[in-house]
Amino acid sequence: MIDELIDTTIEDIKKAIREGISVGRFTIKGTIIVTAVDKVLDKAIEKVKEKLKKRIKEKATNIIEQHIEEELPIMLAQLNIRQMVIETFMEIDIETLEKIVVGFSENQLKHITYTGAILGALIGLIESIYIYLERGIL
Repeated sequence: MIDELIDTTIEDIKKAIREGISVGRFTIKGTIIVTAVDKVLDKAIEKVKEKLKKRIKEKATNIIEQHIEEELPIMLAQLNIRQMVIETFMEIDIETLEKIVVGFSENQLKHITYTGAILGALIGLIESIYIYLERGIL
């Protein structure tokens, strides 16, 4: 895009030269001048293009960064994240919410279930041994 802009500007300059150069009251037209200017411009164009592209990119980057620095705090202040989360949860139907919770906690619940089963079996075994000892069965 930058290359196109630069090329268009250079072509406009060349066209203006071909149509004639005004010096005071006289207009000089001629292929000799146009040819000479074309050669000079062709040599200088590549150097100028690179410098122009670099400067345009630097300016654009600086302007964008400045706008981000100015606008981002304002945009973040306008966002009410808490309200957005609440609204999102309120829009989710119960079945979908249940799937999310169960899917997320399923792994943790397995560990709790296995730990409960092991502890229950141990407590039951200890109680059985205690009762048998108390009654004198063992």
